[in-house]
Amino acid sequence: MQGYNFIPDLEKRRKYYEKRYNTAHEYNIEKSRMLISIIPQFIEDTDILIANINRKR
Repeated sequence: MQGYNFIPDLEKRRKYYEKRYNTAHEYNIEKSRMLISIIPQFIEDTDILIANINRKR
């Protein structure tokens, strides 16, 4: 299904959510660093998502 063709890689979205969820409930510097390291890719994937949503309008 791949997120109704809005999200090219649904598994990456799940991993983003999991990392964010883990840092929201624990104050762990290592987990926070891991989250920070994926932010550039998250932004790029979010731009793709927004473009796909706008294209479907």
